Amino acid sequence: MSRRLAIGVVVFVLGVGAALLAAERPIEQPLPYSHAVHTKEAACVLCHAGAQSQPNAGIPKFSVCQSCHATPPPRLAAPDKARWENAAKAKEPEAWNRLYEVPNHVYFSHRRHVAVGGIDCAACHGDMATSTTPPTQAAVPISMRRCVSCHEREQVTNDCTACHR
Repeated sequence: MSRRLAIGVVVFVLGVGAALLAAERPIEQPLPYSHAVHTKEAACVLCHAGAQSQPNAGIPKFSVCQSCHATPPPRLAAPDKARWENAAKAKEPEAWNRLYEVPNHVYFSHRRHVAVGGIDCAACHGDMATSTTPPTQAAVPISMRRCVSCHEREQVTNDCTACHR
């Protein structure tokens, strides 16, 4: 009986450990950022320049921020102003941290989905226009099941070779 109990405990601990490893961890962004403020005056493609024209939408470099903000935004707290100023001086400024990533064997083109398919950014990225803090995880989980469901709903190809390389 004690051997069964020991095996049960080991299986339980391994299961809990696997679940914790599989859970999405929050991803901290280097600076505060409000999509809500920025999307009032700018389209997503101002910062995510490749969204309509390239396979990758791109994560904005700090120089994109500086093109509108020559100095730190006035509402930044002192530690964030210091990070901003350090990034402005650095040769390789802090980058935003990626939230969405498809496996290497999957080909995904933002241009094909946004410019050709006419899919709004919010369909996959959630309503970022109301987000007042930097996202810490993907707003909408990206999975094969989600992609296949969308392809079926929109009546576009589900041929494996269209996305899998």
